[in-house]
Amino acid sequence: RLGITLKRAGGDHVASCPVCGGKDRNEFVVTPGKSDPGKRWLCRKSSEGGDVIAMYMHVTGADFVGACEEITGEPSPRGQSGRKADPDAIRERRQEAAEDRQRRDAADAAIDAGKRRTAADVWSMRKPLIGSYAARYLAARGIDITSEEAIDLGFAVLPYYGFRSPQDEEPTRFGEFPAMLAAIRDVDGGLIGVHRTYLDPTEPRKYRPGGDVSRNKAKKIVGKSERGFIRLGYIGPEIAVGEGIETVLSWARLGRTVDPVSLVSSVSIGNLAGGATGRVAHPTRSGQTIPNGVPDPEKPGIIWPDEVESLI
Repeated sequence: RLGITLKRAGGDHVASCPVCGGKDRNEFVVTPGKSDPGKRWLCRKSSEGGDVIAMYMHVTGADFVGACEEITGEPSPRGQSGRKADPDAIRERRQEAAEDRQRRDAADAAIDAGKRRTAADVWSMRKPLIGSYAARYLAARGIDITSEEAIDLGFAVLPYYGFRSPQDEEPTRFGEFPAMLAAIRDVDGGLIGVHRTYLDPTEPRKYRPGGDVSRNKAKKIVGKSERGFIRLGYIGPEIAVGEGIETVLSWARLGRTVDPVSLVSSVSIGNLAGGATGRVAHPTRSGQTIPNGVPDPEKPGIIWPDEVESLI
């Protein structure tokens, strides 16, 4: 009746919120199986939720009495009619929501373009990996890198910005450090980000920045990584993919496959696995949650080129 098209996602039914104008197609959640009727829908964008009456009020702008009258088809028993849904007002709200989505999409596109430019600037600073300090780091990890595996790897000396303490709100410059660079590319081969592994300047190992260890990591990304991947060689019909660069290259040294196989780093576990539509209680750890196992089409992880036929 409200004109909302829902899709099933596990025990939920999801859609974009017709009022808030969010572009997340999973932000408006209806859960018919909830035992508590006051928790059967939720708009994640506005944090509003409740029962069917509250949902009708949220979408149409009707007040409580007006919503009850329209849902039941009966007048108020007290004889005082409430504010009904106004079709013109609904259309206006949905038009405003659509315009909000367009503005956010344009802003997101501008931010994305800026990230790509920054990534391209960093990537332009690279020197060849072979023979560099980064190659020494990989050799210390037992990886004698080949020129084919290094097609999208490089080396540079870059500034490192980190947080001196957990209380710091803005990062500060720790100095300049050697770094292994890796191009993150989309399905069409375009550069969307650069993965940086900062190295200790005194011995070939990962840099340990100190300070706020929860935020200061040796590995950082400039640009974006969503749906992209790092090529460790040329892309063929069979792909061996893992999370980290070193992990994938180490696996290749084990000789587990006879046929030629292309190597790829997914950059992160989330990008390797893709996203889920929600979370459920952990089976053994009280108070913790895990993904619900229902794939979210809006967060697919890596998008593979058409020539890829199988994955390891």
